[in-house]
Amino acid sequence: MHTVPIKIQFDIEATDPECPLGIEAFLSDQSRFRQDHVQQKETVVINLDDAVAAEHELRIEMSGKTWAHTQMDQQGNIIRDAALKITNLQIDEIDSTDLFYTQGIYFHDFNGNALVKYQVPFDGVMGCNGTVLFRFNTPYYHWLLEHM
Repeated sequence: MHTVPIKIQFDIEATDPECPLGIEAFLSDQSRFRQDHVQQKETVVINLDDAVAAEHELRIEMSGKTWAHTQMDQQGNIIRDAALKITNLQIDEIDSTDLFYTQGIYFHDFNGNALVKYQVPFDGVMGCNGTVLFRFNTPYYHWLLEHM
């Protein structure tokens, strides 16, 4: 049986392109994209063989963030920060950004400054070194109907 791979695609952009924030994207534990310094908006494309029904995990890891990348005023308010924005997630040419934001989970420990790893819903911005996980099944259209 001949199958056409489904395309997973998203945009990545740094809020401060001068800061060397890195990203690596994995699909089901296989590295599919790596950039050591995101300097401009970029579209990441990953192909997935949809030949069998299976559970998949899109994992996106951010690295390179230090406390020097965050500037605060005298009252402790953040006035400038380096982060990565992930937008426009499409799977099989279906805009899945809202599902990514509601079902994606962001794990981080405030860049090593917390004793525990926080697990929070993902809002599209990675402001700390950490990992975003998004799990879905194929065939994607069937999974999408169940989760809309």
